[in-house]
Amino acid sequence: MINYFNTTKINIIYIKAVIFIVICLVEIPGAISRIGIYRNNKINREKNNEVIIAGNWLKDNFTKEKKILYDGYSYIPAYFNNAYKTIGGSLELLKTINPDLIVTNQSVSKRFNNINDAEKYIQGKSEYIKKLNYYKKLKENNLNYKLIFDSVIIKTYIPLFQGYDFIIFPAVLKYLSRHLYIIAFKFIIAFIVDLISLNILS
Repeated sequence: MINYFNTTKINIIYIKAVIFIVICLVEIPGAISRIGIYRNNKINREKNNEVIIAGNWLKDNFTKEKKILYDGYSYIPAYFNNAYKTIGGSLELLKTINPDLIVTNQSVSKRFNNINDAEKYIQGKSEYIKKLNYYKKLKENNLNYKLIFDSVIIKTYIPLFQGYDFIIFPAVLKYLSRHLYIIAFKFIIAFIVDLISLNILS
């Protein structure tokens, strides 16, 4: 009788183990597939997300020391170590920070485009008007900043009298570092061909 119960108990354990293994074999591939789909969807969303595109554009075109004043809900890569977040800028804040780059987000700026909403603003009418004037003057290029990146959601500005070379150089240098040897090789070949041509003609 004891052997019978022991055998039965062992059989039940084996059966449970087999069931568990079968469930794992059935569920794990599906779970892995779902994780893959989620990751692909996330990557696709990031590729098509204007906010992320704008942030990556900043990283590709500016050095990390650039001082940035940016609206909340914008993406500023951790690469930048001198960034200041605001939920609604002002002329006073702009003067204090004196940024190299201004990034505005429609989710914030659109809150301050109607003077009729000033009375309802929780921080007071005067604060609303300050923010409204900031975005209005920035949009009208009346703050000595010019628009250099323009999308539906994100807009990026640099000082009006600042040159573009610091924007272009990172991309140009990256290109040259990869292709300089090709350029040099072509130049040398052209030089040799010219020498041969001159010798033939002489």
